[in-house]
Amino acid sequence: MDTADERIPKVVDRLIEALNTPSELVQSAVADCLPPLVQDMGEEVEYLVDKLFSNLTTGAKYAARRGAAYGLAGIIKGRGLQSLKEYELMDKLVEAAEDKASYQSRQGALFAFETLSGTLGKLFEPYIISIIPLLLVLFGDGNADVREAVQDSSRVIMSRISGHCVKLMLPTLLGGLDEKQWRTKKGSIELLGYVLSFLSGGHS
Repeated sequence: MDTADERIPKVVDRLIEALNTPSELVQSAVADCLPPLVQDMGEEVEYLVDKLFSNLTTGAKYAARRGAAYGLAGIIKGRGLQSLKEYELMDKLVEAAEDKASYQSRQGALFAFETLSGTLGKLFEPYIISIIPLLLVLFGDGNADVREAVQDSSRVIMSRISGHCVKLMLPTLLGGLDEKQWRTKKGSIELLGYVLSFLSGGHS
């Protein structure tokens, strides 16, 4: 399909709707389809990002929030890493992750960190370093769904990073062992466990 084909926006809209399907296989497939379609789209992409971010943080259903995370990852992959800055997405995600009034916002932000890391791989590393302290805090979250989300997100993130990134985050993880909040301390230990497992695999 030609990038100028007028049917592309309609196809993208249908794919975005499909993200509400309560199936991770469907949502992941949509994320895989989006990059080439949105690559040369115009201003409507920013509208889609805003719409997905709203679903990510305020969607009433788990599937809608989870699907929005996959959609955002697919769009960012298609538009390039610079689009994270262009749409101020990381700033918005950090703000959502720190929203104490809404567990949906915190959980949604973690879904996005997970899918962005899984989709972008090592390209996402510069942002991972900055969110590690936030992940440690969320390990101690009072909501069980958020704690589950941060565990899942951390597992995916740690499986995608380079040895260099691991070395950069080690001081932060070791510092987390001094936290008084036991869940945060437990989070540091779990992340260190992922790190040690990573290093023992011979990565550098």
